[in-house]
Amino acid sequence: MKKGIPMKILPELAISLDALADNARRLKECCDAAGIEVVPVLKSLRSTPEVVRACARGGLVHVADSRVENLTRLKADNPDASRCMLIRSPMIGQVEAAVKACDCILVSERHILVCVSDAARAAHRTINVVPMIDVGDRREGMSPDQLVAFARYAMMLPGLHVAGVATNVGCFARVQATPRNHQLLVRSAQALRDQLGLACETVSTGGSLTLALVEHGAMPAGITQVRIGEALVLGTSTADGRFIPWLRQDTAILRAEVIELQDKQAEPEGLVRSDIAGPSPRLRVSSKGLRRRAVVALGRMDTDIDGLTPVMDGAVVLGGSSDHLIVDITDGESDVATGDVLEFQLSYAALARAAASPYVHTVYTGA
Repeated sequence: MKKGIPMKILPELAISLDALADNARRLKECCDAAGIEVVPVLKSLRSTPEVVRACARGGLVHVADSRVENLTRLKADNPDASRCMLIRSPMIGQVEAAVKACDCILVSERHILVCVSDAARAAHRTINVVPMIDVGDRREGMSPDQLVAFARYAMMLPGLHVAGVATNVGCFARVQATPRNHQLLVRSAQALRDQLGLACETVSTGGSLTLALVEHGAMPAGITQVRIGEALVLGTSTADGRFIPWLRQDTAILRAEVIELQDKQAEPEGLVRSDIAGPSPRLRVSSKGLRRRAVVALGRMDTDIDGLTPVMDGAVVLGGSSDHLIVDITDGESDVATGDVLEFQLSYAALARAAASPYVHTVYTGA
């Protein structure tokens, strides 16, 4: 808990660039030992120049993002910025901007291939395209048995270079990364080499949970690249429930001001509808009677409040609404006052939403 500071713009998302650079370096060292390149996925921090430079200090020279807008802004700020990869298929209206900002685009639809080809020719560029296959998580990507025909079609289009094949696991159905589903990716790459004569230099997998395979020496030979976001920016992997011990978890802190402090009965009073959709307050059986509650100037318009954990020992986030966060501080510090600032650790979803919110002020600490 921090005392309020005059002129401070709150809520505030504080990003430690030193911690981010340390995580980049540690990830690179781990994956270098396995002969695998790390591509930092920086969408949760909007691929800002400060964040990109911190990753570069750690040796990571790519930038991967799912939002064309972020990569366009990055290139506008620095035309010589690191190589940019778009990891979500562009919408048709974004293709021209994507071709200008990106060196590599992950794709899974023929119509998008045609649009990228047309835009690449108009821009006198050759764009690396990497077909996405679905190895079981059921998010984006074609069936592996469709890959060769898709790549053959892409090879006929001017302005495109089929650079390899990619997949993603753990982000939708939370299918875990295994040697088996990654062997499928490796076999798919080999099919492109054998049947189409492609070099297939990029065999890319995504999701922080893929790190477990690298750590334990279980990543199949032939995987050349891992796209890592959450582990880099938070040192965690939600899909397999890990705090990764060799990475730092102190990269991001969200700060917000207490605007009300009252002792209130824990239980609501009045008729409570239980059939209305939406999150319910975290009312605990052990928290009955009079409780000390802080109302914080933060809500669902600012972040994913269900992904916040108070730094203050004993404090508990009970829930909130669009503009208010309710925190039980009965078992926390006793000297909290209105105007004080509470600090929160964030989940990956909470971080991404806070960084994107126009109501949250982002500051950077460190080099």
